[in-house]
Amino acid sequence: MYAVAYNRIPHMWLNAMKHLKTWIQVTKITVYEFFREIAKLGGFLARKSDGEPGWQTIWHGYQKLQLIVKGIEIGMKNRHQKHG
Repeated sequence: MYAVAYNRIPHMWLNAMKHLKTWIQVTKITVYEFFREIAKLGGFLARKSDGEPGWQTIWHGYQKLQLIVKGIEIGMKNRHQKHG
């Protein structure tokens, strides 16, 4: 069985994915499912006949995820500066 991602993937990555794909339950998603979702951000269509995503597709999805994570971090920092 695949490991649950909640304790193995950085919380901020899971938080960003939750904002992008609201139907995902981050406490129940596996590492395998999480990386397929990253691949989808990179253009992977996940059709039955597609096989597994390649490293370039995963990399493009990872870059998009990192931009979202950075945006969330900046937003949180700005919010704390306004209220703090």
